[in-house]
Amino acid sequence: MKKFIKQNWFKVSIVAILLIVGLSFVYYFSIYLPHRHNSEYSFQQAEKCKSLSDVFLKEHVVKTEDSSFVFLVDSQSHFNSRLNACLLYYSQRLHLDQILENRYVLNVLTGDVLIEAHLHDDKEFLEYGITKEGPLKLSDFETQKEKLMNE
Repeated sequence: MKKFIKQNWFKVSIVAILLIVGLSFVYYFSIYLPHRHNSEYSFQQAEKCKSLSDVFLKEHVVKTEDSSFVFLVDSQSHFNSRLNACLLYYSQRLHLDQILENRYVLNVLTGDVLIEAHLHDDKEFLEYGITKEGPLKLSDFETQKEKLMNE
């Protein structure tokens, strides 16, 4: 084997260089470029989702404290790549005789509510969710919200 390498060192070197160049091309075109494209796509979708969410909040949610009984507590937009959907979480408080708080995670494009929770004087009183197991507890709502908003 050593004798073969000594006699054909130039050919072996050329084969090794071609192998390295070939593997580099395969890596570049099959792994690096698609990942780079997906990252750029995700960034563009996140920016688009943010602007769609802002429009949704302006049109559908009272977001200032000008109203003495309804105001926005918290909001967060996120493009969920697994669902290929623009999601919006928002929490809204209503001050009537008691404090009511509604929390939602919805698809901005379709308006479909994925999960929601309603609280009365900071105690949960009614909840809905997309799970087949039935209504969500508040802790489950928060878990589901984090899962949807971080995918």
